[in-house]
Amino acid sequence: MDMRIGMGRMLARSRRSQRMRLIGIGAALLSWGLAAVLAPAPVNAEDSAPIMLDAEAADIPAEVQGITAGRNSLTQMAARDRRRKVCLGYAAVDPNHTLILTADRPHLRIAVDSGGKDTTLLIRGPRGIDCNDNRSRGYLDAAITARDWPAGTYQIWVGSFHQGEQITYRLRIFDPSLSADD
Repeated sequence: MDMRIGMGRMLARSRRSQRMRLIGIGAALLSWGLAAVLAPAPVNAEDSAPIMLDAEAADIPAEVQGITAGRNSLTQMAARDRRRKVCLGYAAVDPNHTLILTADRPHLRIAVDSGGKDTTLLIRGPRGIDCNDNRSRGYLDAAITARDWPAGTYQIWVGSFHQGEQITYRLRIFDPSLSADD
């Protein structure tokens, strides 16, 4: 009889230790799950608010940040821009940013600042497609400067010259006639 009580206690301890292991495993899984849910995810700029510029010059320069992460050829996405330039480089399928001009702008410059890494730029809007891959290679960050930007929505892809390269950048939008910045 004492043997059965001893065995019963051993079994109870064994079950208790199994339950504790299961609780420990469950807690670990829960904490990993919470960490995955609460961890900062890479931000798709398309999920962020559009850049809105109205008729006042006071709202510029505008600046946003992002990371290039594309494997899609800009040549396949857009082939050539409105000046018949080939669009080179790689970007994500979805645009990185959306620019909304609520009024016509006489002069804008949209410039990538990545600290001199090899970036590309594709802008699709009411005036067509503009591309820049800084083919001259004198300055590796892409920029598009143009006159007569009609009001409307512009999709902006910031990419890299090399497929899959992740580059942290700042995108600046400003009127070069009002700013000493280039």
